[in-house]
Amino acid sequence: MSHIVLAKAWNNGKFLPNGGGYGIRLTNYFKDEYLDINWVSITLELEGWEKQVELAINTDAFWSHGRELRSGVIGKWLIANGKASWTAGQEPEIFLRPLGGRYFAASLHAEAPTDSVDAILAATQPLDE
Repeated sequence: MSHIVLAKAWNNGKFLPNGGGYGIRLTNYFKDEYLDINWVSITLELEGWEKQVELAINTDAFWSHGRELRSGVIGKWLIANGKASWTAGQEPEIFLRPLGGRYFAASLHAEAPTDSVDAILAATQPLDE
């Protein structure tokens, strides 16, 4: 099984129908573990989307305090998958899978029940007696 890292959908608060203002909010763990500060960009395969999207990560803002991969293509992908808007704190989960180097896959569905972070955490909890 590939290692899956959980991320969340992100929006700047406008939820534009053209996909502008959307992105993927990464965890600091993902940035530290899988991204290289020397990379200019990463390439993301969006599940069910025809073309890969190349996302610039070579900005001071991204490496100093930002955690969002921003792209209108990500917005169009979310909208096409019925994730056009959400309430605060209910952002759609996005499952990221490293493919090697600067290539990653994104899905709105866990590949198997054990891929979900919640399922993994639940499996480690002691059973009530």
